Amino acid sequence: MADVAHASMAPTASRTRPRVPVGVFLATGCQPGHGRAPAGRLPSWHGATPVAVAEIIRTYTADGDLIVDLDAHPAVTAAAWFLHRIPATLTTGRDGQRLRALPPPPGEPTPPRDADAAPAGAQAALVLATLPRPDEPDNPTTLARALQRWRTLLSPGGYLIVTPASVEPTAQRPSPRGAVIAAAPAAGLRWHQQLLIVTRLPETEPRAEALAAPVNAVLPDGRHARAHRTPLVFVTAQFPEVTHA
Repeated sequence: MADVAHASMAPTASRTRPRVPVGVFLATGCQPGHGRAPAGRLPSWHGATPVAVAEIIRTYTADGDLIVDLDAHPAVTAAAWFLHRIPATLTTGRDGQRLRALPPPPGEPTPPRDADAAPAGAQAALVLATLPRPDEPDNPTTLARALQRWRTLLSPGGYLIVTPASVEPTAQRPSPRGAVIAAAPAAGLRWHQQLLIVTRLPETEPRAEALAAPVNAVLPDGRHARAHRTPLVFVTAQFPEVTHA
């Protein structure tokens, strides 16, 4: 399995940004042709390897861009430093919320620039967030406010990558993915694409076995085990998208 990125979108407001693919498949292992990226003992990001994380950041940002990761994930921070971006997170204090630049992970070279504060007034080219947030209730009102808040952090043409909870929808709880997509337009965000991260491959495939028993009998709770995560990518709505066939 390898990454797939064919048709692309080219922002017209800036010629410095890389062309962005509309379809991406991220395999769980390192693929040939990616080049070197920070790895070491870094944990995976929603199942994506540090190499894949670096590829995501390289695709959606340019040299010197500010990247705001609300979870301050070590793999995102390491990839950002490796690619000469500025990683930061959002902190809450007595004076409200502010951006705080993230230092490189332990063992990485100390950067020459100040790693304690993000540039004043800077807007992010990329914001990454996981839902639900650990410090906020999980409901539609909170989701709408969170998307609006994250939208204000983005520069024109900036991207928001939201990774919703990996749970099955029920009659009482709608699909987290659908809830995010439905709430995004009111926050000034436009749907861009979905990333597919394969987290693991099943050791066996019940449908390939001899049909000695019904397939549902050998599946956990009658369901196939989820083996992927689907981060959702949005772009600021005022930024025109031009599709190139």
